[in-house]
Amino acid sequence: MSTTPTDFAEWYNSQQKIVEAYQKDGTLPVEITNSNVSEFQKYYLLKNLLQVGVSYIPYVSSLVSFVIDASWDTLNNQSQMLWNSYVDMVNSAISTYDLATVKSQVEECKDYSKKFQTQRKNLAKTPNDEKLKNDCKVAFVNFETKISSLLVKNSSTRKDEYCYQELAAFTFLATTHLFLLKLAIVEGSNWNLADASINTYKTDFTSKTNEYIAHTVTSYSKGIEKIKSLTVSSVEKFNRINQFRKFCSIYVFDIVDGVWIGLKDKFNGTGINVQNVRYIWSNLMGGESQNYSIDQLEQYYSSHDQYKKEIKKVDFENDGYWLYGMKTYYKDPSATNSETSSYFGISNGKASSTYTVSFPTTPTSTSMLGDIDAISPRKIQFNGVSGNSVLTLSKDANHCQVKNDPGGKYNFYENSSYPETSVTNHKIGALVGGNTNKTNDTSYGFFSNGKDGFLDSILTGFIPYEVYNDNYLFQGPATLTNAQKFYSKDDNVVFQRDHVLPTIHAMFMPAKSSIVFRFTYKNTNTTVTKYNVGVRYHFSGGQATASIVVKKPDNEDKGTIALAKCSKSADNNGFNEYKIALLNQTINFANFSERQITLKANNNLYLHSIILIPSKANSA
Repeated sequence: MSTTPTDFAEWYNSQQKIVEAYQKDGTLPVEITNSNVSEFQKYYLLKNLLQVGVSYIPYVSSLVSFVIDASWDTLNNQSQMLWNSYVDMVNSAISTYDLATVKSQVEECKDYSKKFQTQRKNLAKTPNDEKLKNDCKVAFVNFETKISSLLVKNSSTRKDEYCYQELAAFTFLATTHLFLLKLAIVEGSNWNLADASINTYKTDFTSKTNEYIAHTVTSYSKGIEKIKSLTVSSVEKFNRINQFRKFCSIYVFDIVDGVWIGLKDKFNGTGINVQNVRYIWSNLMGGESQNYSIDQLEQYYSSHDQYKKEIKKVDFENDGYWLYGMKTYYKDPSATNSETSSYFGISNGKASSTYTVSFPTTPTSTSMLGDIDAISPRKIQFNGVSGNSVLTLSKDANHCQVKNDPGGKYNFYENSSYPETSVTNHKIGALVGGNTNKTNDTSYGFFSNGKDGFLDSILTGFIPYEVYNDNYLFQGPATLTNAQKFYSKDDNVVFQRDHVLPTIHAMFMPAKSSIVFRFTYKNTNTTVTKYNVGVRYHFSGGQATASIVVKKPDNEDKGTIALAKCSKSADNNGFNEYKIALLNQTINFANFSERQITLKANNNLYLHSIILIPSKANSA
């Protein structure tokens, strides 16, 4: 994507062009092997096509053909170097022998892929040739056998001692394997695969999906445990965890949740529109004066992972030398004045001015002057923003020592830099801060230049381009709206971080609680106004079954969705199972002034999303 989209329509149209180009001639509008395109950008092009393709291409076979071709071209030495950089960050590098083994196995698998694709293309030219059918079948079986052998326990990409180091390679191979199995289910009869073999692949697809998900979650957890065991500062551990979560979100769990699960659940033959509603956080810019544990830091900052709506502006309270507070505003149509805000710092009367940065357009990156020794950030710059975009505080502020630590400085410049923080295909979606330096003790020894209560650190949260406040309804694909994008909710409906998967969140709904969603049409001239309703949920309570009531825009009951029990982390090897259930009745929004649906839980349950499926059936 060459330009930053300013709204959902621009993002959607750009993705449609990619899919339409592929549907037309089987190629991307951007040459994926072009040396002018970075490896990271190539990977994002591939991932976007995977996610959008699952949503918009009715037949999986054409998509699989691209995945097997283009994705293997993307997996080159530079990609492996990028993955290895995250291995180094966890501080437990794969041995040279192991890396060579993984690479050789991947290269061998690539050869099987090429042979299979050659046979498929030959068969496509002469689809009734029995010899070509059998040749294609043999090539498929060889490829599937090879790739599955790399994914079993203790294989080249699934060794316990290297599980988190090999996680990206495992996810890549597992994605290819699942697409292959799906291709056999859809197209296998054309290659003379026996019905019994196709049924086996159907069973394998379900079991392997669950097995692979469990492995990714377990590997992620081991990576986090390893980082926490390092002999580095709590802030350094926190930053490494943030970077590891970023890596796993992009290379693992976005794909697991958006692609693997998307392959399982298809509606109307046209797929589901899915958004990744989650933040990727920057390193901590600044640092607390106290030596907080990594668990304390995580507890404080993890509370900000819930979607906050579209960012609007931020106020920085300062006196020209020190940053005392930060107030971030978000666009919220359901709130008073259509905005909400979060304040970080302490109102101690010392700030003499407020510097406001507004976001009329999409901000894409931010820069800050300082490092983890500079307790309070000194310069903050936002790129992609017109008007006020840079806050600069004076370098003449006195050095300030932490109590009982004459070597620690609150204000430090000698080794400062201007790091730019950005995430490909993401925009700035949140700004949060730490305000743990709430001390009233102004006698800090030595220089005695105590500064109590100032803002000590800032985190920037990045969110995918496609995430905006509006929840769109389509004429073809179903709409899967993340539960975090509610319009309103009862106070006891609360955010549940990582409940679906790491970096994939949910909302907990106690019995009798309600949550409200509002929608808008993607096509203002739509002729489709009737939608079936479904939910993606987790229920593992004491009752045998659960249910959720669906209310129409006039708040009258439309019907009740029965919810089967799900397995939970303790009995499902590391992750909570989420299922999809449908009302199988349609609501006609043409009969109401608001396109709104209320869900009321009859039991304690977790909600990942509400699903609306376009229908032409008659409905009241």
